[in-house]
Amino acid sequence: MLECLPQEEAEFYATEENVRQGVETSPIIQAELEERYGFLGGDYTEWVRYLLRPDLPANMWVFGTEDEVKASAGISAVPKKTAGELRKLVMSCAANYCFADVRERRNHGLGGGTALSRVVAWSENTEGSLLDESNAFTAVVTPAWMWGFMACPRVCAADVWSILPTSLKKRIDYWTPLAPMYQRLPMGCAHSVHILMCINLYTIGQALVRNFRPRADWTKPTVPVAPEAITKENEKVDAEPRFRPPDRRRLLASPRACFERARRFKSLNTWGVVVLHCFGGSRRDGDLEGWFEHWAMTMGLVLLVQTADLAFDSEWDLGNPHTIQLLLEMISLGLLDVLIGGPPCATLSRARFLVGGPRPLRFRGAEVWGRHDLTKREKDSVREANLLMLNFLGLCTAMAKVRGLFILEHPEDPGVAPFPSVFSTPQVAALLAMENVMLDLIDQCMYGGPAKKGTGLLHNVRTLCEGLLRCSGNHRHGPSTGLNAEGVWHSRRLQNYPSNMCNWLGWAALSQIRLAMDFGHRGMCLRVRPRRNLWGWDSSKDTDFSIAVLNEEFVDGKTAVTTTTKAAVYLHVDDGVFLADKNCTPSSQQLMETAAEALEAIGFLVPDRKPPQDTQKMLGFNLCQNPTRLEVPGEKVALITETLLWLALYPVVDTKLLRSVLGMWVWAATVRRELLSITSAVYKFIDTFWPARVPWWPSAREEVLHMAALTPFLVQKLFRPTPPILFATDAEGANEDDFGGFGVVGSAVQPNLLREVFEAGVRPGVTIAKMDGSLTHILNSDKEVKARIPITRVPREVLDEARQKWIPIAAGRWKHNDHITLGEGRGAMVLMQRLANAALAHGKRFASLGDNMPWCGMSSKGRSPAFRLNRLLRKRGALTIAADISLTHPWVDTLRMPADWLSRVH
Repeated sequence: MLECLPQEEAEFYATEENVRQGVETSPIIQAELEERYGFLGGDYTEWVRYLLRPDLPANMWVFGTEDEVKASAGISAVPKKTAGELRKLVMSCAANYCFADVRERRNHGLGGGTALSRVVAWSENTEGSLLDESNAFTAVVTPAWMWGFMACPRVCAADVWSILPTSLKKRIDYWTPLAPMYQRLPMGCAHSVHILMCINLYTIGQALVRNFRPRADWTKPTVPVAPEAITKENEKVDAEPRFRPPDRRRLLASPRACFERARRFKSLNTWGVVVLHCFGGSRRDGDLEGWFEHWAMTMGLVLLVQTADLAFDSEWDLGNPHTIQLLLEMISLGLLDVLIGGPPCATLSRARFLVGGPRPLRFRGAEVWGRHDLTKREKDSVREANLLMLNFLGLCTAMAKVRGLFILEHPEDPGVAPFPSVFSTPQVAALLAMENVMLDLIDQCMYGGPAKKGTGLLHNVRTLCEGLLRCSGNHRHGPSTGLNAEGVWHSRRLQNYPSNMCNWLGWAALSQIRLAMDFGHRGMCLRVRPRRNLWGWDSSKDTDFSIAVLNEEFVDGKTAVTTTTKAAVYLHVDDGVFLADKNCTPSSQQLMETAAEALEAIGFLVPDRKPPQDTQKMLGFNLCQNPTRLEVPGEKVALITETLLWLALYPVVDTKLLRSVLGMWVWAATVRRELLSITSAVYKFIDTFWPARVPWWPSAREEVLHMAALTPFLVQKLFRPTPPILFATDAEGANEDDFGGFGVVGSAVQPNLLREVFEAGVRPGVTIAKMDGSLTHILNSDKEVKARIPITRVPREVLDEARQKWIPIAAGRWKHNDHITLGEGRGAMVLMQRLANAALAHGKRFASLGDNMPWCGMSSKGRSPAFRLNRLLRKRGALTIAADISLTHPWVDTLRMPADWLSRVH
């Protein structure tokens, strides 16, 4: 197991202390769990006969005495799909209680039918290939420390004496009770699925990247050097490193290219270190990036460093909400390990308070974010500085929450009025209240700076405290104010960090990471959030092959679109699904075969490999061709329909039985989520009378009859023709003139942009400042600066008024007052009715932008617990099924809503 897991997971499961770290258990509760679930589900003689089977692998069971048992598990057997065969189930409930919550490790995106039904096939030639591992759980041998937690019902030593090792026989007698301890992954252990998914995704992801990812012109990361080279480097650590010429490809990288580079780097190097230096300026000898590279080579770390500055790419504007959203997504995905930067400080400079200097723009206290009498030009400068500072503080907060490392550099706080300082603000105080965040002071003259320049460092790097230096007074300082002989301000030369300071910052950050790696999860673990899988990739060229991993897309709320150059992969524990166009290279069968061979190379058996066929079963559903669609098998549809009708036939019903059948129907409806809006009263009926046999509520019985009548529509077409048209609907609430209104607009868009709209999904991203740059919600609060403003993922080109021409389709005014979400839903229903009335729209796929997040979310989910909203969703579902139309509602913010103006026309 440890040999096949990713490095981080292997280190976590290497010792018992890691898995039980932070878990407080009660011996009484554990004993109760063992008494209730540690039973033998069968006859004792059959249990002994199973243990004596000669065909059992030698390292599947090990016998131990009572002092070796850490937790007792139950065991039973259930029938397999193959007639006459049984599957054993080890119920390790007590071990689950003793182990840490596995949900804190990774989110594997096991969406099942929901994940598969959200795939958008851009071509009718999409086909699928499948693989299924044989006895995947049984194939994984666990570490020795786990065996004591999988102790099954005891057996007498005399009954299994013939298979006991000699070393054990010497310590016991014939009547000693022995605990058979399972050495493989039990299906009843909460960590088993997580471990198997980690192994399979890691193995398949590596194989796909190694064989099919285009060899793009990626920047090569810094790699460890030979030990003798490290020794030589240690002898000259006090000297500045010699740098090669700057790599212009790296320096000119856009934020999106940086995101993809870090994503690829992290997928191949679990413990690789990614550093982002914001406001870094141009490369120079002895700069921060160079010292990071130097110390990475010295410490044997694999490093990827990126500079974020407008000097390299216009997209590196940290005042742009889309750039901040992308960086926040990198942080949440675990793509950033170190964030460092010093936001502009010109508007806070103490030189503004000197006689003859520029006018002060801020004062300490209430006007620290800008004085009340600013001119328009001054207000723009202060607003830009505030935006950059608070955005960077938000990035630091996000890093602190996931225990990534950050360093914010800014001038030292004078501590007295009227001098302003960012360190005196409530926002910084809220960040300092977080765990391990501290504020330290240094003087840059002690690191080779030309002037004293007291500097504050807001950070969570513990090793940084080992090199804090204040001015000793044993040297002369150069001027830091006024103009030099060339007419340039002396303060400009202070913008760049001294080389020795860069040396110290790089050493401190990488030293803490090196310590975290050396001590593993028993020491300063850098990550506490659930890790994410990062094996999918997008290509910068439409002609290059790319792949979407549905497990990742499902977690991010995005939609996978398969094209002639893009395939999709979904892994559900030991089942793999590969979707690709017939004209795609590689094909779905090549992808499947590559993955199967990689799994077999590490010891799994993958005998069940299914190439593309007209109909093939996966995860309980049928994947059919011509057109490509996902459907519930006919025999299951017939059984569910017959059972629902049988339940509704009688005047009374058993709520326990009804709930079981309802669960089966909901599972089947995940492929056609519009049908989920049928269920409303039946849920309340079950909750009210659980568990009992009671007369039907007429409303609940009617819903069950509708569920039975609509089971033939449990089909989701993955391919639908998609006209190059994009719609948008908006509604206005009640105002002083009337009850509001609605508007529907449409626009012709390029197919590639429309595909990106579908890929964006319905879930928004998050950013810190509002779309218009407003910071009022932050400046008027003493809470931490965090990402709380939603931002659309729809391509900006689609929302650019100069590029897109939006044509009015429908508009009107409401006749009565209603909640805005109901108004947004009714506005969307106007479009739905127009499409349903147009015969040319039947069987097609459309997208309609909306700025009401609840409506966009519930449209994707398929139902709402609110009766009036669910009633609208029922109407929407009826039109969708009757006209065979798919309508998606990606979210956009109100400022960019194309239909906003039309909904306000009286």
